[in-house]
Amino acid sequence: MADPVVVIGAGPVGLAAAAIDEWRHVKLFSPWRYDVDTAARRLLERTGWAEPDLDALPTGGELIDAYLAPLAKTPQLNDRIRYNSTVTAITRVGFDRVRTAGRDQAPFLVRLADGTELHASAVIDASGTWRLPNVLGGSGIPARGETDAAAGIARALPDVLGRDRDRFAGRRTAVVGAGHSAATTLLELGALAEEVPDTEIVWVVRGSDQARTYGGGDDDELPARGALGTRLKKLVQTGHVELVSNFRIEAVRRDGRIELMAGDRTVVADTVVNSTGFRLPSPATTRSARSRTAEPRPSCWRPATNRPARWSQPWPATGNPPATSSSTSPKPVSAHPTSRTAAPPTRQAAAAARLYKPARLHRPAAVWRPGSVAGC
Repeated sequence: MADPVVVIGAGPVGLAAAAIDEWRHVKLFSPWRYDVDTAARRLLERTGWAEPDLDALPTGGELIDAYLAPLAKTPQLNDRIRYNSTVTAITRVGFDRVRTAGRDQAPFLVRLADGTELHASAVIDASGTWRLPNVLGGSGIPARGETDAAAGIARALPDVLGRDRDRFAGRRTAVVGAGHSAATTLLELGALAEEVPDTEIVWVVRGSDQARTYGGGDDDELPARGALGTRLKKLVQTGHVELVSNFRIEAVRRDGRIELMAGDRTVVADTVVNSTGFRLPSPATTRSARSRTAEPRPSCWRPATNRPARWSQPWPATGNPPATSSSTSPKPVSAHPTSRTAAPPTRQAAAAARLYKPARLHRPAAVWRPGSVAGC
């Protein structure tokens, strides 16, 4: 029997819904028709699954309850999912880092934290970046004092109108970041401010032009995404949100309130929401499997730029693939940080162009992860 394909992950790609549960209050900006995978639909239909309204916009919670949870319970997947498992290392069976001859014929060895070892013909790393947020510091490392002020910094997409309401109601909040996660939080804070008048909102960004965040408005291929930017722009123009641009954070100080400092400028707030995006995981786990930088790209891999962008927020470290010459424009798939989506190219598009994916998941014996691809 051939070794199986091992998928590592707790998001929509990896199937389990642990990460999504943390943003179950967030409404996606692409409808159900782009959120349900074709193969998953076939499995679900055999169980009598009732497909949601394809034009409706689900929340993260609805994505779990109406799609991922039923999918995980199908006979084909139920006994193949290992929950609460941590992968600590991936290598090739019988090969160290320096041996090459015959390496492409050897199965992968996946070691779990409990000591279990699995053999695999292919490994797909879909673990995502949700638990690896970027720092506030504008130079790629934590700003001075950022670590000490961590208790006053909320991660992206807090439930402003729900479980986290008391943290923001009647207080001054600084939202740092210029992506859709930041926009979503700013809009929720705007709604909270209508209910609690003393609520103040500051939007802190490194750039000077927010056109990318505001998006295409009525011309956006996803109307809900266009509306997101339009509503945010209105909040800024009417003064409900104070925009602080060209602000590259150098230091953070917490003494009751939090101070964000950039040169001789300072932003003071009661709490800060870090919506600066997320970073790729360390390649240490798969280093022994050899990454693309150590081996030439095999023929059974093709550039990810030939398909729609798989991630928007929180994948700013890789960005979205640049436009291709294909006459068929990629269709958007989903709209949230841990869901698939088509989004405008970012300044990291060049990095995204280096990503590779398998032409057929059952064919290559390889580790696939964004930015790190082992040879077939």
